[in-house]
Amino acid sequence: MPSFLIALILMLPLPDFSNAGCRPDLASSIPESQVNILKFGALPNDGLDDSVAIQKAIDSLAKSGGTVLFPAGTFVVEQRINVHANAIHLLGDNTTLYCPKPLADVYGESKNWSWSSGFLRMSAQGDVEELGVASGNALDGATSIKMNWKSDPPEVGQWVQLWWFNDTGHDTLFKWLYGDAVSPNKYGKELQKSTKRRVVSWFKVISIDGTTLTFDPPLPMPIKEQWNVQVMQVPYVEQCIVENLDFVFVQSEYPGHLKERGHNAIAGSALVDCLFKNITTQNADSGIILGGCGFTTVDGFKTFGRTMHHPICLSSCSHCLVENFELNAPHRHGTTISWCSHFNVFTNGTGNELAMDSHRACSFRNLHQNIKIHHGENPKQPLRSGGAYDRGLHAARENVYWNIEHVFPTNGEPFNISYLNEWPLGVFVGWHGNREIIIKQALDGQVIEHLNAPIDAVLY
Repeated sequence: MPSFLIALILMLPLPDFSNAGCRPDLASSIPESQVNILKFGALPNDGLDDSVAIQKAIDSLAKSGGTVLFPAGTFVVEQRINVHANAIHLLGDNTTLYCPKPLADVYGESKNWSWSSGFLRMSAQGDVEELGVASGNALDGATSIKMNWKSDPPEVGQWVQLWWFNDTGHDTLFKWLYGDAVSPNKYGKELQKSTKRRVVSWFKVISIDGTTLTFDPPLPMPIKEQWNVQVMQVPYVEQCIVENLDFVFVQSEYPGHLKERGHNAIAGSALVDCLFKNITTQNADSGIILGGCGFTTVDGFKTFGRTMHHPICLSSCSHCLVENFELNAPHRHGTTISWCSHFNVFTNGTGNELAMDSHRACSFRNLHQNIKIHHGENPKQPLRSGGAYDRGLHAARENVYWNIEHVFPTNGEPFNISYLNEWPLGVFVGWHGNREIIIKQALDGQVIEHLNAPIDAVLY
């Protein structure tokens, strides 16, 4: 591709996704302490439940942090394993965690198993506290704001959340999230009526000078007084690693959408600066479900087996990175972003009939980059998405889809991409494949560039 064309494309007003993911030297933050699950009574390949032994091994490092070693073999997990402490490294070595029962059989029937919890559950404990409210306005991308403190300010180096609220009845928050091309009757009645927080984003405190709070990364969106932006102290788990574990579930038929019974691998809540590396699932309902997480990386995630609900789901997440993934199993929802998730990156991944699912509720400014989609005989739409209708359009502003390759089983008629009327200010660059790809602008402000040839330029 000519260099002038790359330069032209890179002049587009694109978000900066370079802050996504955990820090590269995260492993150095893990203390040297090590324990082996065998020392706590776990035995590989004996067909007996090892959940209690694994939990004891993790709990033994709760105060100090350290590495929990999972040796080679198959360990049975019939109860949830919980991580609530910082700096815990769960390290496998050709290790299989076999989960013979769904969560419904262990903990009772619940519709929530369709989209939440897992047999490895990582979550923080403690209370949420409002620290103060932003005073005045701040520009999109600002790194400091003025505060009206309601309690003691946070400490330098601490992670905090900022919460944005819609000005119910005026809906100017939604107007910013969707842009001018979207009519207010498309915002979603459920969200318009709600007085709950809308956007949640993680920041590290850099300095505090009286009423001035300085943080990193920059704001993902502006601050306006009518949005009542609050600084919140939220309990979090940080600097944890889960590595080299295969989650295998009993072979079963897929029960149908929203009838899943909880063959779920990993669920993380309020994780910051964490890493999941080389994780696989077989016959799962859901793979990795992250809620309210930030700066967390999923690297080398693979799915196999029967139909899944959510292979990978980011809900209310900011600045997370999913890379080098293979979604081989059929799925209802693929790389899911929901509930105002933003500045997350999915890169260098493949998927069979992949759904790049923007699950309504205003997710904005996320990136899919260098994705290969393998289609079947009857190609499915790659932007097909779910979510309750009253939560607005599938996507909010400036979701970017960059260098998306489509592999069809045969050459054939051009493939038309649908649903662009649900992607305000969306950016679609470098979509190509072994059939002609057709994308037509459906809303003012959408960017559609450089179709039917790969693009070498990299955003992340």
